[in-house]
Amino acid sequence: MAIAAVLAMNLGIIVFDEATSMLDPTGKRDINRLINQLHKENKLTVISITHDIEEVVQSDKVLVIDHGTVAMHGTPEEVFRNEKLMVKMQLDIPFVYKLRNALAAQGVKLPETLEMERMADEVCQYALKK
Repeated sequence: MAIAAVLAMNLGIIVFDEATSMLDPTGKRDINRLINQLHKENKLTVISITHDIEEVVQSDKVLVIDHGTVAMHGTPEEVFRNEKLMVKMQLDIPFVYKLRNALAAQGVKLPETLEMERMADEVCQYALKK
């Protein structure tokens, strides 16, 4: 169904199922920008079904379904805090968590964040202290 038709029907909710899969980075960015614009400008509830962890990071709420059962739910921060369960379910974790974990293995302790800019700032602050 076309987005214009959904907006005309005033349903208040729109579902995207793997809307950005198989797209190049520019296409992904454009589609995600459009989805966010629809959400903000039309006050639509957006349900996005995705395996793209970096898209999940941008969500307000996350529902992780494993074999038809809700395995986890909450904010991205709450869900990704349970990294062991994510890995057990063969789901990826955000790049910023992978970076933090790799640095922690080298003895560098950084705060937990899902924001790439904040992680970059934290890494720079750590480097300046050395």
